[in-house]
Amino acid sequence: MISRIKYYFLISPLVFLFTACNNQSDDETIPVKEETKKQQPSSVADSYSVDTFYQALPQLVEDLSAATDIENLLAQNWTNVDDIDALRDWNNESLEFPVRTFCMFTDKNVVKNVRNYMETGTWYFDNAAKTITFNFDGSKDVYKLKALAADELRLTNIGIHSETVLIFSSDAKRHKNATTDPFYASSLQWRIAPVRSETDEQIRLRVKKYLEFFILYYKDAIARRAEIVSFYGFPSCIKWYAGGIYMQSDADILENWHALFYNKAEGDKGLKMVSKLLEKKYTWPKGNQNWIKKNLFVLEEMYKNL
Repeated sequence: MISRIKYYFLISPLVFLFTACNNQSDDETIPVKEETKKQQPSSVADSYSVDTFYQALPQLVEDLSAATDIENLLAQNWTNVDDIDALRDWNNESLEFPVRTFCMFTDKNVVKNVRNYMETGTWYFDNAAKTITFNFDGSKDVYKLKALAADELRLTNIGIHSETVLIFSSDAKRHKNATTDPFYASSLQWRIAPVRSETDEQIRLRVKKYLEFFILYYKDAIARRAEIVSFYGFPSCIKWYAGGIYMQSDADILENWHALFYNKAEGDKGLKMVSKLLEKKYTWPKGNQNWIKKNLFVLEEMYKNL
């Protein structure tokens, strides 16, 4: 249970209870290829015990539960609470739904809606007016800050004259170095399609950045002891399961993959690079590791092979 936290603009504190499910694979050596029987993806990391290989990961993040400075508290990854249940329960790849997010950083960079129509920009907090202004390419959003706690943010979109209170949630944790956060803008450049044709080496680097993003995402889940580990909204030619990784075959999903490249032909080159990686066999970590750690270990081996 998250401890009671004082609001700066509200009187009553809130308490949230999160539960975790146990979903762990005991497989130790599995070919990384398409499986004949698909498993349901686990929505929750089951165990985050620290071992030698991953002992440094929890140190990537800092706890903000005792912070009091408003700008310091704002610089977190926020998800709209109305979208969290859908994200937790998602298991239908053909279903699309909004996941409204603000990933705000201390250097004033921000990524909006990282799982949907991603936008990158900057943010500014006006302490006197208690407003947050987001500047994106050719657009601006202005929100009134209604309430703030280490794990909750309440806003109204005064830029469109709305009085609806939007509630966002966080885990009150932030990466000490923004570059290790998978949702920092520099970690998402692979999702922005090039405006001109790329060389084979540039395509390889794009694929490498794609793999690096998921390495950061897995590490982030371990560091935060994340309650929800969902791959919804991230373009990928790989399907991630608990204890298994294989190539996607769904045409709509691969269409999202090809949209990352200058054209379909160059997307096919990237697809072939990943496919060759998955033709290899990888030995999964032994012992009672959770599935996130196992997948991360294999993913790092794939990255090295590329």
